[in-house]
Order: sequence, then C-alpha cells, then structure tokens
Amino acid sequence: GASPAEMRAAAMANLGRWSATAPWAEEASGVRRIVSSASGEGGDAERILLPEVRAHLARELGATARVLVGIPERDLLVAAGLTAGDEEFAALFAEFVRGHADGSDLPLDRRVHELVDGELRLFEA
Repeated sequence: GASPAEMRAAAMANLGRWSATAPWAEEASGVRRIVSSASGEGGDAERILLPEVRAHLARELGATARVLVGIPERDLLVAAGLTAGDEEFAALFAEFVRGHADGSDLPLDRRVHELVDGELRLFEA
C-alpha cells in the first residue's frame, strides 16, 4: 500500500544507513588517487545515488582534480582524481571500468562518468 515516493524514500534511507558504515578503500601513486567501495554486500554501486557519497568523493578527490566515477558492476563503485594533462590515467581508468563491466556477472555500466557540481555526467576527455 506504499506509494512509489514512499518506497523510494525508504530505499534511500536504507541505503544511507548501510553506506554510513560501509568502508572505502584508497590507492595512490604519486598524484594519482583512486577511492573505491567493494564491500561484497551488493550496495556498492548504488552508493553513488546518495548526495553525501558524491560530496565525499568530491572532497576526497576533487580539490585539484576532476572526479571520474565508474559503476561497472553491482558490487563496485570506483572514483579517481584526474589531474590536468594526465590523459594516460583517464585511459587506464576507462579500461579498468570497461574490463570490470565486461567480466562481471552483474554488469551495470562500462562508461566513465564525471562528478560535476554534485551530479554525474558522462565523462568527456
């Protein structure tokens, strides 16, 4: 008997509660940084729907870089900070996202997105 709006609100609240305690992993090599969520609990890619997650990624990666986002499969959300002039890293990141989507049993999106003003846009190099 719940309306679609009530169902969405409940789902987002549940996702938010789970996301608040789900871990993030970070890898860095020089100025190249990647933040990812791969808990294995099935909600990792969906975290990108939460404004607080997009704000977290912007804070972590966006101070001096563009924020690239990949949601290649249900169990993976990955974001990278792309500094100016590092086209090689953008290509490597895109290859990583495509590879994970193509090799997944539960693929979502093989494209790379960019976080712009808190919203996802398709990445344009």
